[in-house]
Amino acid sequence: MEITFLTKVEKSILNAAGNYGGNLTELKKTTEIDNTQRVFVSGSSMKWSIKQYWKENENRTKEKTSHLVEKEKGAQISSSCDPSKYIDDDLFGYFSTGRNLARYAPVKTGGMISIFDVGPDLDNLVRFSKRSNNHSLFDKEISSNVFRSTWAVELDRVGKTESKSEYEKVIDLPLAVKERRVKLFLEAIFNLWQRTQQTNYLTNTQPDIMTVMFRQDKALIVGDRLSIDKKYNINVGNLEEMLRYHSKKISLGYIGAHKSICKNYKRLDDLKESFDGKLFVSDMVELKDKLLSDEFKLIRR
Repeated sequence: MEITFLTKVEKSILNAAGNYGGNLTELKKTTEIDNTQRVFVSGSSMKWSIKQYWKENENRTKEKTSHLVEKEKGAQISSSCDPSKYIDDDLFGYFSTGRNLARYAPVKTGGMISIFDVGPDLDNLVRFSKRSNNHSLFDKEISSNVFRSTWAVELDRVGKTESKSEYEKVIDLPLAVKERRVKLFLEAIFNLWQRTQQTNYLTNTQPDIMTVMFRQDKALIVGDRLSIDKKYNINVGNLEEMLRYHSKKISLGYIGAHKSICKNYKRLDDLKESFDGKLFVSDMVELKDKLLSDEFKLIRR
């Protein structure tokens, strides 16, 4: 299962690169081929936010998140490394140098990257001194942008070990547990909140436009071809090109969009006529309700 989504964020600093000289907190950035700079949010930051969502909902979901094992001599900090007990150890994997344990994550992501150039925006802040006029001045880089995020989920490896290995605990969890865990991952994506730098820069990072693609092998389909222009029109041509290229491998495909942000939704909706009943287009509410419903099954034996 491949998930790609776009989210519009305002005045954000979702994942800071660091503080330089005590005066400027910079955005994480990467340089595009055309020499423009794009903001990015690391995959680790995204996964941390999802873990926090799971932790906050443990009483409701019956799924626990892993505890950290502190650094020991000759070993780095690690998680509990128990995928049978902890949803994050199962879906996001682990690595322990001290106990010689490792799990290759069934859920993978590149984090998020902005569609548009960073821009020169700075927010000027001050910490006031009560005893003098020697106040502390500092700046933060911020950006209003549309971000894209892509995730790949190896459904056949959720709650299961591929083969007996000295580095990985052998598990094969009940089908109901596997299904629940993938649904909780999707639930966290639909309710995504970064939680970082939000005290003064609160912004909504939940998906506005999303593609969910199922295929028999594990190649990606949409990825960076999901894009939008500055008038909030989806580049439907790019999307259609990739769907046609992979059409023989696609089992089912879903596209969801908030009509309030996707200005050419009708053009997007027309795509479903070209793919022999394997592609479904709807608003985001319908897509969320469908994927999270008990009737929709993600895991097959």
